[in-house]
Amino acid sequence: MKFSHPFLIQWNDLDANLHVANTAYNVLATNARVAFLFSVGFKFDPSLTFGPVVLSDTIAYKRELHFEDKGTVELQLLGLSVDQARWKVRHIITKESGEIAALIESFGGWMDLTARKLIVPQADFISKFALLDRSEDFETLRPLRV
Repeated sequence: MKFSHPFLIQWNDLDANLHVANTAYNVLATNARVAFLFSVGFKFDPSLTFGPVVLSDTIAYKRELHFEDKGTVELQLLGLSVDQARWKVRHIITKESGEIAALIESFGGWMDLTARKLIVPQADFISKFALLDRSEDFETLRPLRV
């Protein structure tokens, strides 16, 4: 499943030098991941027992974004463990002109919200996350329990 999410750089995305703050790039990536999760039926509500957690992000800046720039964040599945407890997602942040502004790779997993530890997600959700388009350099990650 190909998935992309639109964005618009707003005033609150700028730092004191009127550049897009580095944290704004992470917000764009997070908003795209959450939009994808909503699109496959994941619900963030009080009955939630597990949720996604990002353990690390790597950002490669390619072209500068500016105030009122528009574009999209495309998601690609970069890695997934066989049990689907761990995942890697690439976010391709592209300006309206087609130029890639940044690439963000996020490594994460699914956290039990009570125990606060990584878990294998619920069976009815597993097949949905795996629908995301895989990158050409997709890798199988080690499972949660070896």
